[in-house]
Amino acid sequence: MGIPCTVWLFVPKVQRQLIYKRLQDALSLIEEYSPVRFAQLTNDVERILVAGAPTFRGQYIQKLRLVELYDDYVLDDDTTTEELASTLVH
Repeated sequence: MGIPCTVWLFVPKVQRQLIYKRLQDALSLIEEYSPVRFAQLTNDVERILVAGAPTFRGQYIQKLRLVELYDDYVLDDDTTTEELASTLVH
């Protein structure tokens, strides 16, 4: 995947697999259409954490070099690959 990803422990296995797939698709999209930004992302981010934090879709915690994404946002059928990729780079 390029960046290690951890999914919140309480997410069922089937949903975890979907989360990993959606993240892989989003990262692949970034790598294909913006290789420079993908390189920056892989340099700046040490890990992606998908957890239950309903106050935001995603956040970057610079001190930890961590992107945290809200699990329901990643799993939502209305969240497109493009939206997820945009969240990761912004």
